[in-house]
Amino acid sequence: MKKYISWVLVLVLVLMMIPVTTTDALAVSNDLIEIDLVITDDTTILVFVPSEYQSLISEQEMIDIAIRDGLQDGEIITFYEVGETEIPESISPFSLPTFVTTRSNFSSEWAAQNYFVISVAKGQTTTLISKFTQTLIAGITAGTPYSITAELKATITAEHSITQQFVGPPENGIHNTREFRVQFYAHNFNWTQEHYNMYGIHVGTRSGTGHEPTRWASYSIDRTI
Repeated sequence: MKKYISWVLVLVLVLMMIPVTTTDALAVSNDLIEIDLVITDDTTILVFVPSEYQSLISEQEMIDIAIRDGLQDGEIITFYEVGETEIPESISPFSLPTFVTTRSNFSSEWAAQNYFVISVAKGQTTTLISKFTQTLIAGITAGTPYSITAELKATITAEHSITQQFVGPPENGIHNTREFRVQFYAHNFNWTQEHYNMYGIHVGTRSGTGHEPTRWASYSIDRTI
């Protein structure tokens, strides 16, 4: 009996020393909206988007992606996640001297940078060799503010870790590759900045225009090449 207990203890110790690894798969939501999207008279693609993000990706933006990436009839776009920028609110001049910045007259969003992440063959599963990180940064288009305050330096970052699994099209599918990409969006705005000196006296006002990131969308394309 003592010998049996000794062997059990040895086995437990060996198992404790074996490293445990986990993977965070780039998973498709179980609650997907399916859209047959007509691009041209002879090109219709299939789009899958999680219901929680449906309001954040318009059909026109889906069409723009399909055209930009050159999708052909019957190919598929699948969205996975949408990340939004958090813009700081304007501050009040309690700590002097200070600069109070406000933003207004926001334009419609436009497609900014688009990045390739990885491509996976039919029936294959792979991971990234190195972490994918891309950041979109706000910028001043016209005018010179007194200070680049928090309201004028918004950023947004999209990331994929090396533990994430990227899965290719199914073996029984008609497409032989799945390409993963990230699309950033931004909009333009007007800014006004008030300058208060150390005595709380208003020194002056400056204004101009700028642009800032609004969101990013991770998606894949199933196609045949």
